[in-house]
Formats: sequence, structure tokens, C-alpha cells
Amino acid sequence: MEVYPETDPRPPDSGSPRRDTLTATAIQTLSQAIEMLREDLGTANRRIDELLMDLANARTAAMIRGCEVAALRSQLALLTNERPRWRGWFR
Repeated sequence: MEVYPETDPRPPDSGSPRRDTLTATAIQTLSQAIEMLREDLGTANRRIDELLMDLANARTAAMIRGCEVAALRSQLALLTNERPRWRGWFR
């Protein structure tokens, strides 16, 4: 029975010191790349949090402005003695 290296479940012999060095270098390089990606992800998450806070503040400000506009309209109506049109319908 012939065993193909691609399907052999056993790990390859690590008889070559050069192969061990290359494997260790590859693992170290990948570990560094993963750490850099983690840092980038943390930075991106912090930026997203800042943007969400800015959005929440903008929405709150818009709601406050809407309430202020409604209050000013009602004050203007009182000062100019304007009555809503629907009040005249029920007299």
C-alpha cells in the first residue's frame, strides 16, 4: 500500500534542521501578523465606538432642536393670537 504525503495523517519527519528553522520562522512571522491584526482591530473598534457616540449626540441634539422649534411655534401662535383652524370648526 502506497501512502501519499498529502493524505498521510502522520506529521513529516523533522530530520532537517533547515526545515525546523523555516517552520519556527513561519510560526513567528504568523504570530506577529496576528498580533498586528489584533491591534488594528482594536483601533477600528475604538473608532467605531467614537462614531457611534457622535451619532447618538447628533440624534439627541436634533431631538432637542425639534422640541425647541415646537415650543417656539406655540409661543408665536399665542403672541399673534392665532387660533388653530380646527377650533373654528366646532363653534
